[in-house]
Amino acid sequence: MRVQAMQTLLVVFVLLSFIGGFGSRLGTASAADADPSIPAAAAASDRNSVASPPSGLSGERVYEVHKKVSDFPDREDLSTPEAAFTTINRAWVAEGDDGPFWLHLSSPQNAARLTQQKFRTGVKQPLPKEKAEPILNAEILEVHIWDENHAAVIARMPRKGHDLYLGCFERVNGRWLNEGSELADTVEQACKRIAQWQSYAVTKRLRDSRPPIADPAAHLQPFVDFLKNEAKDPQQFVLDAIGKHRVVIMGETHHRPRYWAFDAALVRSPEFARQVGVIYMELPSNDQLLVERFLAASKYVPEPVIEMLRDMMVDGWPDQPMLDFFRTVWEVNQEKPQSQRLRIVLVDQAWPWKQIQNREDLQKYQVDRDQFMAENIVRDLEEHAADKRHALFIVGYGHAMVNLTWGGGEPMKSAGWHLREKLGEANVFAVMPHGPVQPNFGDAIGRRALGLFETAFAAVGNKPMAFPLDRGPFGKQIFDAEPERLTADPYDKGYHAYLYLGPIENEVFSPLIPGFYSDDFVQELDRRVRITDGKGMVEAGLVKHLDAASVTARFGGCWGRPRQDWSADRLGPLDAWHYGSHYRDALLERVPSPQATTGKVIELYDIRSARESLANLAKGTVMPADFDHLRGIDPQSLAWLRENGIDLVAIATPVLGLQGIAGFEVAAAKIDNSRFDTLDIDEAKQALENVDNKQNGVPGTIMSFRLGLPITYAIRTRDGSLGVLQIEDVRLSETPAVFRLRYKLFKQP
Repeated sequence: MRVQAMQTLLVVFVLLSFIGGFGSRLGTASAADADPSIPAAAAASDRNSVASPPSGLSGERVYEVHKKVSDFPDREDLSTPEAAFTTINRAWVAEGDDGPFWLHLSSPQNAARLTQQKFRTGVKQPLPKEKAEPILNAEILEVHIWDENHAAVIARMPRKGHDLYLGCFERVNGRWLNEGSELADTVEQACKRIAQWQSYAVTKRLRDSRPPIADPAAHLQPFVDFLKNEAKDPQQFVLDAIGKHRVVIMGETHHRPRYWAFDAALVRSPEFARQVGVIYMELPSNDQLLVERFLAASKYVPEPVIEMLRDMMVDGWPDQPMLDFFRTVWEVNQEKPQSQRLRIVLVDQAWPWKQIQNREDLQKYQVDRDQFMAENIVRDLEEHAADKRHALFIVGYGHAMVNLTWGGGEPMKSAGWHLREKLGEANVFAVMPHGPVQPNFGDAIGRRALGLFETAFAAVGNKPMAFPLDRGPFGKQIFDAEPERLTADPYDKGYHAYLYLGPIENEVFSPLIPGFYSDDFVQELDRRVRITDGKGMVEAGLVKHLDAASVTARFGGCWGRPRQDWSADRLGPLDAWHYGSHYRDALLERVPSPQATTGKVIELYDIRSARESLANLAKGTVMPADFDHLRGIDPQSLAWLRENGIDLVAIATPVLGLQGIAGFEVAAAKIDNSRFDTLDIDEAKQALENVDNKQNGVPGTIMSFRLGLPITYAIRTRDGSLGVLQIEDVRLSETPAVFRLRYKLFKQP
């Protein structure tokens, strides 16, 4: 059977784009805004909080070093944590703060975070002597190692008012790589921080080891019973909450028309304006006057709001349903006397692009967005204390949580947390919207609670509803909505209620505001990209022409269309919770088939692992990806793949349909498994007769194992060589995921 609709290598480069910091948009709103210079799980943590001693670690040991960086040989050595610390700090001195060594010497995860930090130029500029000397004279005091592949180095390096420098490392393929750094005042404080990092490891293991359910029907019943007894009409539920609490935080996943329509219907309710005086929004506070001008107009004139949305982030926020929400507020106000009208207050960080001329200007406006938003809200409430009506705060759900803690026990200091601290627990009510499991930067990777929530919703007819989390079984499930939020806490510690408006599989991404990318704005957008990325949009390969049509086509591809990564096919089965955290392995079908006996056997690892994820079939060699050169769909990345003769790339995204072996400039056609040993060159040629290895403009195909294992393909490489390849085994639950392949190339006649 010929493959008529093979998925293309585009999937791989979407993944690489995520690793490299690019995406379908130039800038996206962050739910966490983690500092990329420290471990991801610890990004929003309190350095001075005390963690409980972790349990469940293996290979935990501590040893003293007492050597300076300058005492080590001047060569790259990543064989031990202390040698890696020395190597990284010597490179820091030689290349400067923005040097490319940060990527070369960092773990894949940290390299991804660093590339998202737009202020790094990759330009080598040695540190001045006064800054270099403290680094070279830093004394390594001790090394902590746990779980064999994680380590921390405590060094005396006085800087920024702190005496100690704390480096975190991960061993990848035998090399200790940078995972981030922090500062500390005392060894005791540093050790407490290390204990927190160790607790993150234990927490991750806990979250990723949910067991299979022996009796799914009995396990589900309490969830269904709870919904039948406690779930309410969502609009009335939220209105009731607004009547009882000073601030209701409406958590959102961005760009969802269905949820903006709900918010708009809420505003239209006569009860809303009686109870609510102000709506706070996660939008740039420097443009508040534009919104006030919009609301004060006697006619509907959307241009001030569009101007404000163009200021959001780097490339703007062209969300039509959000604009429609503004219109709804304006229309409701037309029927109200001035004293009863709704206010909209923008509380997020400023993006005053007219004042931003370079990176230094941009850095002036970088703030702790959660604290910034909370302080703006509290200040506004105090200034308008005469209005006794309550407030609605619409913000990404990662900012809305009130009391979740990191794996080390320290609080996630979200805007919701800050508001609870400032206003009191009884005055803040946070609502969690239903959605997929989704990283802060990236596509959806699965279903919450492994599909358990949605199974229960389906059992009561998938009707829109809202329900409390402080009682019942839903709130007791481990929080797993955002993978970066590494916590063992349940949902009820983060949110007071849950909002469900229907199955997510049939949702669309918000439509684009018509004319948003005007020719004038495109020129401004190009200027911004030059500030943040160092080159313009055409130079960066983002568009071929710097005009409205090209930019709209480039960034408008997903707007107003079904959310492909939210499809049932991509999210996985609703009953994944039956099988536990390792459901992907459990659901892989094993097809009875004759075992192949010929060919070369190789193993590839998930490309994000920095292990041997790439294969050169002609040479029979495997190698890790070099993320300094492999960034996305750009000429340099493609040239690097060709120069190294790379034919195969292993990808193990959590979405079953997008996992497999990507053939770069390789055509593939599925054949019967029994033909691996006996297929000849003529049969391979016939099987590949109608297969193009440049589909949809992307040079390659995905050889997926979703139809079962083993699975066998006839292949043709870029130089025209024919062969046969079989994916024999896949172990997705391992870290990193492993693919076992068998292949052979036929001799050319």
